[in-house]
Amino acid sequence: MSKIYIMRRANGQFFTILPNRVAIWTNQELLEISRAYNRELDLYQALPLTGKLVQELKDKFTIQGNCIVWSVEPKTSLAPLSEGRLLDWAELETLLNQPDSEPPKVETPKVRATIQEFQFS
Repeated sequence: MSKIYIMRRANGQFFTILPNRVAIWTNQELLEISRAYNRELDLYQALPLTGKLVQELKDKFTIQGNCIVWSVEPKTSLAPLSEGRLLDWAELETLLNQPDSEPPKVETPKVRATIQEFQFS
């Protein structure tokens, strides 16, 4: 499952861009950029989107059968929260079901110690 983040306050309120448009971040790096430039996000805690939160979002932000979701994707140096795009529920489901990308394998050469290296003077 791919990591998608949402911001939530202690009282349960989700961070929204407009009254009925919940904001999500598709990776940790985008979230950190947004938090650095938008101080209002300091009131919210970042949570990975889980099945329970997905159902809560569906119940709270579904309008006429569609879940209104804003994917925050900062592209400029000021990182305004308005930079991003709308997602429909089907696209969000696709993002959630993508497998995590595996980190590249780092291969280190195996070195065997010789007897001379263990001799002490």
